[in-house]
Amino acid sequence: MKRKRQKHFTFARIGLLAAMALLYVDGSPASATDPGSFSGEWISRSIEGAGLVTNDPGCAAVTWTDRKIKLEQIPGNPNRFRGEWVRKYQSLWMGVHGDTCRFQGETTFVDSHIAVLGWTLTGAYDPKSDRLRLSGAYNDCNGNVCPQMQAATKDFNTELGIVADDLVDADPALSREEWHHFISSASEPQRADEVMRALKPMLDLNDKGDFDGLYRYMGSIFRQSLSPDQFRANAKELRTRTGQLLSRSPMSTMYANYNPSSKSPGQNAIVMNVVYFPGNVRTIEYVILTKESGEWKMNYYYLGGGAAGPPR
Repeated sequence: MKRKRQKHFTFARIGLLAAMALLYVDGSPASATDPGSFSGEWISRSIEGAGLVTNDPGCAAVTWTDRKIKLEQIPGNPNRFRGEWVRKYQSLWMGVHGDTCRFQGETTFVDSHIAVLGWTLTGAYDPKSDRLRLSGAYNDCNGNVCPQMQAATKDFNTELGIVADDLVDADPALSREEWHHFISSASEPQRADEVMRALKPMLDLNDKGDFDGLYRYMGSIFRQSLSPDQFRANAKELRTRTGQLLSRSPMSTMYANYNPSSKSPGQNAIVMNVVYFPGNVRTIEYVILTKESGEWKMNYYYLGGGAAGPPR
């Protein structure tokens, strides 16, 4: 069965924003001489979009999809596997006071869209093709947007391979560029730490008001969209409305394999921080980063709406 990809809103130009760039990474499955290479927990995260949902500048949302695979060898038969596949779609408002915001087609406020779909997995490793041939039996969907996920609520068959350190969903019904890459869940904390180390000097420059210095850390497409003068003007306007940042606490760091600008795997991240401004104004700071030519670049920055005023 060919699985259809969901379409979502793309990045809007709001606040400090740009379309995201991505490095293309390709490769053919390497020999997985030990079937145990497939065992463990694997994750693939896709950033589906970030930006305006409606024309209201205070109503921006960030959307992502997590795909998790858990596999284990059946005792006594190391070429046979069992496990589960969970797909979680989530879209949430980035504004702290989003009571006036509405997702498309809705008349009442909901703080997020979520759907969690699950499949039971069985499969067998084929040493000739070096593939794990997998069958997924659909179980259920939980969340408030399950009706919109009907296209995915079916059984499926696919093949998994190993490319370098990645697990690859090498579905024969899909083209190579549509094959989905997964990383080991155990590697995610280390990747998140790398992201936070790279982000710190960017946030330091932002907090100091050194917007010319910060501009050098912006992604390539961002720099094509905004000149240094435009960027400086936008940043100063935002700082005038919020005041000087007083404190920042990490809330969440999510490493992502994909972003909306490409089907090819890359290195991206969504970072959420709790920040305080004068007057005890609390809001959430959202940053999206992409690794370009070996260096992390900032491609999106958003402050949730609050007493300091709606974000731009």
